[in-house]
Amino acid sequence: MTLQIFTDGASKGNPGKAGAGAVIFQDGVELQRLTKFLGEKTNNEAEYSAVILALETIKDMKLTRENILLFSDSEFLVRQLKGEYAVKAEKIKPLYEQVDNLRQGLQIKFQWVPRDNNKIADELANKAISDEGKEIQKKSEKILETSTMAESKTRDDAKSQKKANTISPQAPSRSSVSTSLLIDEAFFGKINCLKIQFNNQKECYFHLGLDTKGKWDWQKVKMSNNELGEIIWLLKRDVGKCAFFHSFGTSKTQIWCNKSEKGFSIKVDKVSKNLSIGEAEVLRVVLEEIIRLSIINS
Repeated sequence: MTLQIFTDGASKGNPGKAGAGAVIFQDGVELQRLTKFLGEKTNNEAEYSAVILALETIKDMKLTRENILLFSDSEFLVRQLKGEYAVKAEKIKPLYEQVDNLRQGLQIKFQWVPRDNNKIADELANKAISDEGKEIQKKSEKILETSTMAESKTRDDAKSQKKANTISPQAPSRSSVSTSLLIDEAFFGKINCLKIQFNNQKECYFHLGLDTKGKWDWQKVKMSNNELGEIIWLLKRDVGKCAFFHSFGTSKTQIWCNKSEKGFSIKVDKVSKNLSIGEAEVLRVVLEEIIRLSIINS
């Protein structure tokens, strides 16, 4: 099997706000898209950072035995990594050494491509910059909103102090407790979807959806930590299967899971969803985070 990796770095100002982007394919099938905001960097620093991001990811995904072709539209970077150009810039030397360390043991070749053939990675690098700008704007708006709410709360607290002293404290009923999602991850396909949701009541739900004539038909199951553990155990293996009867209330639902070299599949009753290797890795991380959150302060 062969991995094809396209990387790109962007810098608004050179140096300026910078981002890295990469997209990973396995035998022409897209596995994963990567994007990362880098802070203030030069174009060349961003190009190297994109390569580092991609190589760290494939090692995390345990795809180090594959033949790897890494494409970049930076001729400067490609020639340096091929040993055709010397590495002289002090800021580039540590990045070059990091790439050199990461590529040890990999069957990897670096190749230049025209910018027009590297559009996805370019869009991801620029997206990292624009998304960071949006996030800063959101944080600023949130700070302003919080400040306004705090002033209002101070006034309201003063008015309600007397009432609070005359009312007996009463624990809120479960129906009055606000439930919000801490995790909401979706894996969409052409006609099916797998949603993973975890709320602040420490409840995890799997939603498997099937698009029938433009309308989604959903199968919903509430998962226990033990069931999530079974799936995580399977996701960490190269190949394997697991199946169990999911019990909730008086109902029982059978769940089948399968891990192969091509990806991961899950079936709940008659609804199923296939995930790529990259999506399966994301699912594993999501489920492990749910387990971590579910045992905090429990």
